[in-house]
Amino acid sequence: MSLESETLTELRAGELVPKDHPRILLRGRLDTLAAEILLLMTEGPDGFREDLADALRLVHAILAAEALEKPLGPWTLGGMAADALREASHHPERYGFPGHRPPAPEHGRTAAALNRLRAISRETEIAAVTAFRREDGSFSHEDCILALNRLSSFFYVLQLRAAQSALEAKR
Repeated sequence: MSLESETLTELRAGELVPKDHPRILLRGRLDTLAAEILLLMTEGPDGFREDLADALRLVHAILAAEALEKPLGPWTLGGMAADALREASHHPERYGFPGHRPPAPEHGRTAAALNRLRAISRETEIAAVTAFRREDGSFSHEDCILALNRLSSFFYVLQLRAAQSALEAKR
């Protein structure tokens, strides 16, 4: 077996590409994001499990859409569609939060873990933009790019919720 065979992987049935191909790098980022969500689901408080399950389902759906070259299909996170998620992350005060808060230790472990998921989802979105950029500058899978953008918004809203809960518990 040559080393060359270990540097290639299957993009689609019968199509081998180098393991540093942008689509393969994206799949790795999606795998990491799914693993991190799953870890928080097992460690985190019950009040976030269903929301995290929504996020995990979306990541799995993005993986499937990318691998099968199919549209993503409809999705929601925490009962919110893409427009509502954008609104909630840009104007948290309209959703019962005191406003934007930078992460802080007093917000607790759950908020810190959600902030980490937000950062990983942003890195994954950048990998998707790279992977889905066509030679003419347009993009394939704009649905997946949008979903990843809103996933980071969702994690931010959850982070704000966790921070608020932690601060209220300390009062």
